[in-house]
Amino acid sequence: MTVLLVIGVGIMYVSIKYTESKFLMWVGILIGSLCMSISGYSAQAKMLNIKPFDSSYKKARKTYDDKIKSDE
Repeated sequence: MTVLLVIGVGIMYVSIKYTESKFLMWVGILIGSLCMSISGYSAQAKMLNIKPFDSSYKKARKTYDDKIKSDE
């Protein structure tokens, strides 16, 4: 989580400071911003104890399907 933040800032710094092409500079800025945003989202998920790629959604989906079938 912190590693992605540092990598994102590093990519942005290098792309602004050392690239001569404006296109490559903007690509570096976008990639750095993407790394930093992923870092922020993962920090929030860890703080809230959310596992976004867990398979527990299948159980929740089954309970909703059962409820809809019982209402009909």
